[in-house]
This record gives sequence, structure tokens and C-alpha cells, in this order.
Amino acid sequence: MSKLFAIAISSLLMTGCWKRVDESSAVGPAEVFVDKQIDYGRFTVGSQAQEVQVAIHNRTHSSVVIDEIETSCGCAAIGKSDLVLAAGERGSIQVELSRSVPGERAATISLRTKGQGGKTTRESIQCTWRCEPLAVFEPAAIHLQRYEPGQTYLVEVAYGLTEPIEGHAIQVHRNGIGLVATHVPDRRTVQLSGQVSKDEKSEGFANVVLVAQGRVLAELPVRVTPLLPARISPQRISFGRPEKNAWATQNVIAVSNRFADLAFEVEPQALGRVIDWECEKVGAGPLVRFRVRRVGEEAFAGKLNVLLEGSRVGEIAFDIQDGVSQGEGSDEP
Repeated sequence: MSKLFAIAISSLLMTGCWKRVDESSAVGPAEVFVDKQIDYGRFTVGSQAQEVQVAIHNRTHSSVVIDEIETSCGCAAIGKSDLVLAAGERGSIQVELSRSVPGERAATISLRTKGQGGKTTRESIQCTWRCEPLAVFEPAAIHLQRYEPGQTYLVEVAYGLTEPIEGHAIQVHRNGIGLVATHVPDRRTVQLSGQVSKDEKSEGFANVVLVAQGRVLAELPVRVTPLLPARISPQRISFGRPEKNAWATQNVIAVSNRFADLAFEVEPQALGRVIDWECEKVGAGPLVRFRVRRVGEEAFAGKLNVLLEGSRVGEIAFDIQDGVSQGEGSDEP
């Protein structure tokens, strides 16, 4: 009996010992510390990649080997890195982030680590950064559409530089509208002037660029659309005598080169008192569905105003007859 007890105790001690060894090795790959998300902030746009570091820390009791490193896209490349870390050692992975394209960028770095006993695990690091251009126009694009054919215009556009740039200048490329760009470097502005084409169907484009040492730093697309009067038909609509709370619909034709920007209002205002109304533009035009609904019993006569940027460019007179038919409500036989 004593011999059997001694064997059992010996077996338990051996099991406990192996358990402690397994914990030590299992902790290896599972406790290699890396930040799961890293924001590297802002860089200026350039042709050379930006070198950054990803810190790693082996918090295990044995050495760890990083035997595989991958990136999710070509915008991040792996450079010189510490691939073997002793127990408790800190190291880093060098990453080269692309700066060639402005805007928000993101990439995922995946690591495979191998610890004691060949046990492996994977870690993923989400890296984000933002690339800002050396120069930028404010606003980023110009669309002139408030000027009538033959009318002259003069607008001023500002630009900003993220760092001092010597010898920067303004040029106009692909100039199909006779645009003149006057550079005012002391104020960091550009004055754009020209004349809207007298051809009503003409829409023109140009590209204003900020250059330095033969390199384009920023581009400003300019678009000029003549403001043409809208042609509205019919000129008058009679909705007759619709039933109370029933919608009546009439089609309106609104021909405009800025159909998408047209707005509508009813004059005088009677919403919710005498009638409700709504206008629905169909597709890209020129059809508009004008709908009214009688709320009260009284007659109504008004105008549907067609607006462009707050200015009236057309109108339609309309009316609704009162809700009482002839003879209705009379005491006479």
C-alpha cells in the first residue's frame, strides 16, 4: 500500500512539473505584445516612402522567432526588422508607408510567430496614416453657373501650402473657355476671369495648376455653365373640383440646363389650411409632377413658382374650385 501511494505521489509531481513546462512554452507566442491599431498621423505627399516602426515585445520565458510577415497592400512594405527575440526582449518591425497618393490610407500587417516547441500564433496590426498634398486649392473645384451667355466673371480662389515652396507659379492647362488666371502670391490667391460663351449650348472647362520646379503641386478644375432661362409649360392649370383629401396630379414641363437645381414654391402660402401640394422631378427632366390635395372646402387660386438659386425663372397659374357643387346645400326644390 505504501509503495502504491509513493508511486501515485511521484506521478502527480511529474504531471505538475510537465504542466509548468507546457505553460511556459504555450505562453511564448501568445504573449508577444504588439499594438493592434497604430495611427501614424499625417505626412506630406511625396515619391519616397515614409519609414515607421512597429514595436514588438517578447513577454515570454523563451525566445520567439517571427517567421512570416505580410502586408495587406502595396502601400506598406516591410523593411529591416528584428526577427528573433530572446525572452523578455523588445524589438521593432520597420514598415515603409507609401506617400504617393493624398488622402486616408490603411494597411494591415500580419505576423506569424513561433515559440518554444514550434507552437505558432498570428498577430495583426491595423496601420493608418494620412497623406496631405504640398498645396491645396480652396475650394477644390469651381463651377460657375450663375452667369448668362456673354456675361463676364471674376472670382478669387485661395490656396494653401503645407510648407514653404520657392518659385511656385500658376498655369492654365486644357483651357477651353479662354480663362485668365492671375496669380497673387503675397495673398496666396488666384483671380479667375473670363466671359461666358454666347453660345447657349456651350459648356466649357479649364484646369488651373499650381507648379514648382516643373512639378504639379495642386490642380483646380474649372467648369463654366451658362445660366439659361427655364421654359415652363403649361402656363395655366385648372384642377377642377377634386374631392376633399384626394390628390390631383398635373404634368409640368420644365426645360432647363440646370433641371436638377430647380426648386418650387406655391404662392400664396396655403399649406395645411386650404391645400397641400408637392412637386416631384422625374429623372433628369424635363417632366415634373405637380400634385395638390384639397384640405378645406373653399376655392383656391395661386401660382407655382419655379426657382433657381432663389430667383424665379418661371411660373404657372393654377386654381381649384370650391368643394360645393351647384345646388348642393340649397333649400330650394
